[in-house]
Amino acid sequence: MLESMISKPRPTRAEASDVANAVLDGTDCIMLSGETATGEYPVQACSMMSKIATEAEKMINYKSLFNELKTVTPKMTAESMAASACNAALNLNIDLIICMTDTGRIARLVAKYRPQQPILACSVSLPIVKQMNMTRGVVGYLIPSYQGSDNLIKVVINGAKFMGLCETGHKVIAIRG
Repeated sequence: MLESMISKPRPTRAEASDVANAVLDGTDCIMLSGETATGEYPVQACSMMSKIATEAEKMINYKSLFNELKTVTPKMTAESMAASACNAALNLNIDLIICMTDTGRIARLVAKYRPQQPILACSVSLPIVKQMNMTRGVVGYLIPSYQGSDNLIKVVINGAKFMGLCETGHKVIAIRG
């Protein structure tokens, strides 16, 4: 996406605009390839991509986007759970959304609503955890089992604190698909 950065330290305005528009359009991932594989400025390309994406995300009206998505989404149980978690996150100043998931589906449904808060997708399956890291706003987290839900939530919250996703005193929502 920043092709000119293979040989130059700064992208063109068109390239920067393309990256920003991809973020605003709701793309889950943006990718660099030649810029970092064979380019002369790989660190600058990564840094620039991150800066552009961060600035573009500041322009998103999360409440409006949530309401628009909710109106065109079918009414089903999993959808309702995901929408309710996002609605609570918007209205109650929640800092982190935790999704316990076997398949990753509930985490993807929550991510579809584009909450501003990070989503911690917890699974016992390593392939699912890896897949979740490719979804916008989602961080995959491997857990040993789903046994002992009260203790499990504590373990997951401690892991989230370690990763810098939340701090003591922050509000957290947890759902299970």
